[in-house]
Amino acid sequence: MNRFTDTEIWTKPWYRKLPPAEKLAWQWLLSECDNVGVINPDFELAEFVIGAPVDWQHLAENCNGNIEVLECGKWWFVDFVRVQHADLFADYEESGKEPSKPCRSYVRLLQKHGLYERFPELFKAFGKPIQSLCKGYKEREEEKDREEVEASSRPDPYEKDFGEAWSEYPRKQNRKGAYKAYCATRRKGVEAGELLGAVTNFAREMSGKDEQFIMHGATFFGPNERWRDSVATKVSAVQYRKVCEVCAGEFIGEGLRCPSCK
Repeated sequence: MNRFTDTEIWTKPWYRKLPPAEKLAWQWLLSECDNVGVINPDFELAEFVIGAPVDWQHLAENCNGNIEVLECGKWWFVDFVRVQHADLFADYEESGKEPSKPCRSYVRLLQKHGLYERFPELFKAFGKPIQSLCKGYKEREEEKDREEVEASSRPDPYEKDFGEAWSEYPRKQNRKGAYKAYCATRRKGVEAGELLGAVTNFAREMSGKDEQFIMHGATFFGPNERWRDSVATKVSAVQYRKVCEVCAGEFIGEGLRCPSCK
């Protein structure tokens, strides 16, 4: 992302007095912080990139008050918002337009970090209190959480059908990936019976082969539709379910007896 650089930083006494490693650390923090100047500093990574150890406490205490260590442990460049975004807010003050999505994202970030009350003068440009800009944000997030909970509690329409197909599939690896591909294929209108038939045929074709030479289920059910290579005719799942003439148990396969009774 593009950011303004203080071209006079090298002439400021407090910056000149910093050791070389701390000067580099200052620049690293500025380049890695978020859009309102907050960063959860990874000191180990920073020192690896810089190539030298850094006295971080000395830097925080000797940067002319430009860094504030928040209660959560994150570091914040106090003047970052005013330097980086002041002109943007001023444009809205002159035009009288509603704030754009980027402006609103800055507001949400400040709210997230508990910093938005520090800038009442910036948000006069919007012609409304900052609280009203964030109005509904919490409600939207709560609604999103509720929708996710509801979605997770709904019965899965494909789980049972997939379970039958997976029980026949000859390579039992990455069930999650296979199920995701299976559901995507079903949503395209492919019937469960057609996929089950393809799996049954494929399992027969792979009988006796080393598992490492059998494609994963995610590939079989995936967008390239490899399962179609094993479809002989379009059948329903019911046609593959049979009752064993010996034990009366249901099974899927050929003949009149289940595998355990043959």
